[in-house]
Amino acid sequence: MFPKMRRHRQEMTRDEAVALLRKTDYGILALHGEDGYPYTVPMNHVYIEGGLDGTAELGAIYFHCALVGHKLDAIARAPKASFCVVGKHAYRPQKFATTYESVIAFGQVAILEEASKAEALYKLSKKFDPNEHDLILDEIEKDGPRCAVLELRIDRLTSKKSPDLM
Repeated sequence: MFPKMRRHRQEMTRDEAVALLRKTDYGILALHGEDGYPYTVPMNHVYIEGGLDGTAELGAIYFHCALVGHKLDAIARAPKASFCVVGKHAYRPQKFATTYESVIAFGQVAILEEASKAEALYKLSKKFDPNEHDLILDEIEKDGPRCAVLELRIDRLTSKKSPDLM
């Protein structure tokens, strides 16, 4: 189903890939847009090992968004998606090269049911405000009903870093 990585010697370990997913603030979600065009959008995210229910073998990534819009239309049309994050990156003058590390997750996106939504919003919020608790709970109670939460259950995780980071 997926092609083999051509530069497999540059592949990061699964632990390194998960660490990069955890530490990055945002990534690019790619969906099947209208009229066959790809639709990509930058999204804040949180990675959860095993997913909220503990059954996602490779984990899951969670995002929040509006209750209606292009993303939800695209997901309804075709739930397969990919999500890419980039960590360290720097251009190396005179070498015509870039130092980089990146992860791409492939999977199916679903809109979470209300019962799981608050937990995902809490974990997403704690990632960005780890010292808050009561404020996060208040915001979820106030604004939670006005947003959707997306779950990308990972089917495949690929990662790569430039040789100078190996």
